[in-house]
Amino acid sequence: MGLGFTAAVISTLADDGWGTPTVPASTILAIVLGAIAAGTLAAALPARSAARRPVLDAIAAS
Repeated sequence: MGLGFTAAVISTLADDGWGTPTVPASTILAIVLGAIAAGTLAAALPARSAARRPVLDAIAAS
């Protein structure tokens, strides 16, 4: 959704005489890799906790 909105805004600005903005591929790659690393680190602690808990205890209703 965000990419679609961005494409529409860029298209509209290009029609109004603004130049087309460019983003280097290295910047996009760095952002994607950073997001992957952040997501992996954010999931590590809950995953460790879940791995140590017995399965039946984890699904039992309290």
